[in-house]
Amino acid sequence: MDKNHGCAHICREAQKGGISCECRPGFQLTRNMKDCKLTCNYGNGGCQHICEETDHGPKCSCHMKFVLHSDGKTCVESGVAVVREPFSAADSWGLHFLHSVLLNKGSIKQTLV
Repeated sequence: MDKNHGCAHICREAQKGGISCECRPGFQLTRNMKDCKLTCNYGNGGCQHICEETDHGPKCSCHMKFVLHSDGKTCVESGVAVVREPFSAADSWGLHFLHSVLLNKGSIKQTLV
């Protein structure tokens, strides 16, 4: 039998020979009492700005003048287009550059990701 008895994170012996499941910090036990889901209480649920608890785990959103990046966690300034270039053969180290183009000023800022 599985040493965790089906518990996603931590299995504890309960009174009368049973078991109870617990979650690591930042996670919450789900309704089935075995699985754990990430919460906003630890590390803001991975969100850069605002974290909202949902049935499926944290949902991120951003402060005014920012929009949620396609990664669903980080926020970028409104008016900034984020474009990911496809991998090219010239990129021998396998690095990609994330171009943030400020639409209203036409300037380009590169950040290595």
